[in-house]
Amino acid sequence: MGLLSGSASSHGIANAIKVLSRTHKLIGIVSYLAGIVGFCLLAHHDYNGKVYFSEHALSPGVAGQTYSQDDYKFYQQLARKLDQFKGEESIPIDVLKEVMSLAGLESFHQNFSVSDPFGGTSSEIIAGQNVFGIARAPRIASTESMVIAAPWMSDNTRGVSLAVTLGAMIKKQAYWAKDVVILIVDKEVWGMEAWLQAYHGEERSQFLKAEGLPTSAGSIQAALCLHVTSDRFSGVDLQLEGINGLMPNLDLVNVVSMMAQYTVGGHVTFHGQGGHLAYGDDTDAVLTRLRTMFAGAAQQVSLQPSGVHGSFMRYRIESLTIKSTGNGGHLDVSAVARLVESTLRSVNNLLERFHQSFFFYLVAGGDRYVSIGMYMPAIGLILLPLVLRGLVLWLSDGDSSTSADEEGKSNSPAAFAPLSVHLGPAFALVLLIGVVSVGVFLLPRLVRDAASVHVDSPLVYSSIQPIATALLFLMAPLLAGRLAQRGSGSCSADQGGFPRLVLCFTIILWLAVLGVLALINMPFAAALALPTVPVLLLAPVSQPRNAGILALQGLLILVLIAPPSLLAGSVAVNDYLQTSQVPDSITSVYRRGWMIWHDSLAQYELLGLWLYPIFSLCVYPLLVLCWTVICGRYAMLSAAKQLHHHAD
Repeated sequence: MGLLSGSASSHGIANAIKVLSRTHKLIGIVSYLAGIVGFCLLAHHDYNGKVYFSEHALSPGVAGQTYSQDDYKFYQQLARKLDQFKGEESIPIDVLKEVMSLAGLESFHQNFSVSDPFGGTSSEIIAGQNVFGIARAPRIASTESMVIAAPWMSDNTRGVSLAVTLGAMIKKQAYWAKDVVILIVDKEVWGMEAWLQAYHGEERSQFLKAEGLPTSAGSIQAALCLHVTSDRFSGVDLQLEGINGLMPNLDLVNVVSMMAQYTVGGHVTFHGQGGHLAYGDDTDAVLTRLRTMFAGAAQQVSLQPSGVHGSFMRYRIESLTIKSTGNGGHLDVSAVARLVESTLRSVNNLLERFHQSFFFYLVAGGDRYVSIGMYMPAIGLILLPLVLRGLVLWLSDGDSSTSADEEGKSNSPAAFAPLSVHLGPAFALVLLIGVVSVGVFLLPRLVRDAASVHVDSPLVYSSIQPIATALLFLMAPLLAGRLAQRGSGSCSADQGGFPRLVLCFTIILWLAVLGVLALINMPFAAALALPTVPVLLLAPVSQPRNAGILALQGLLILVLIAPPSLLAGSVAVNDYLQTSQVPDSITSVYRRGWMIWHDSLAQYELLGLWLYPIFSLCVYPLLVLCWTVICGRYAMLSAAKQLHHHAD
């Protein structure tokens, strides 16, 4: 009975594999489309969540607001004084330090410089100075602190004036349990990065040199960055995304959003989307929440911070930027001042860091959110086709009928050797591509270090580096193609085993990469998955009918998953979401995508941006492995022709 039941079980498994091999592509397409539709449905109020506070100690709105008319007059005087320096690149250090000192703040400044770590077109060094003041907590040791920051820009003199005004107001109050730092940064993100590195006593890169700080406050719990463009405006926009798509704790976002309902009258948007239109259950509200979700997701896909607050995220400091919108509206800076004061009063109540609410989420509106538990099923449905394809490729080991069903009809009967025959060449191929990918990742630094010793002109280096990178980029496909030909010819009876095994390995590796990225930055993982999943699901590995179709399919695969194409697609989608206009031309979009790829080198070195390592260590190997599948099919066709020639 055991033998009979075992035989029946094996027969049932074999039948299940055959059914799966015939239907997995259809199931995969349905799952892929269902994942996209499921993500869009998250904008409906039945499929997202209403915001709430996980940390009850925040008690938003309980404390009163003390911002007064005298503080507003102080702001007006300082704004008029700073208007004299409007348009100048350098910060008026003496003016700001004098005002901070008169207000009772400890005032200091910091010098820093930043240069292009990879040469570029010149060796120009950007120098800047940060100014900061500290309002010490009057009744407790300096163990914790909060930051009010404002970048020095031509359109943000009002934000700088308001930050200093709030510092002067806070200094007069006795109930603060945390130090408050007023920080005015030069050169935007570079100044913020320099100050944070010096504050935490680290040096990330020799190309960003920051002067040490003469003093510091306590451990920073939260930071609010101000970008106020005029005295009067119509609303505020909350910018949340940090470096590499990191998000602030949802409790902080909820506090700011809730208090904004009382201070600015509900005129709160996220990346220009939302506002009062996001409230309700009608079609317009659902579409507004969908646009809000996509706008935030597009910003996370770029891995760029949406404001200068993004640098705080690397140190696990919860932060966001409050930006005024619609100059000349019915609101004045007092609304932002009360919003900042109310938020800081709530954070002042905390006895520990933000930790209870979500760190991985999407904002759908001022009162709605989509947590990681809500959007992960959608990304799971998008990735399910790769799981099915990988199973079919692996379970069809040595089964010619299953493989023939899986790939459809071909010109000749399919004959497959067990996949184990090709394990050695396939592992060698994966190892080769892995080594070359690491070389691509390390090459810019190696060339830079060598050029700094032997080459004096940065112009010469800037020409050597892209040429060397391009040669290394091309070397892996050529070597992989040669290895694919040898692997396909290792078994004369096998007409598709090697490319089948390589495609299986490609799917497994890509699933691992996308799975990890989805946990950290879901929109970025989805942006990589959307163009590549259909390609890997539908990529044929059986003998082609003609080489022309094979070449066209191979070219399409390479174009779709090449880094410039993925970046260009991200740029086009982001531009459309921000401006609701289609880009002028494909050429301009590709040019911007290539510039992002080039700048990602310096951003990785100076800011720790993940774009370059992800594309060089993850996307590039996928590109080469897909190329290898194509080469394996060419070799398979060549072997079939040779067998036919010998038979004649």
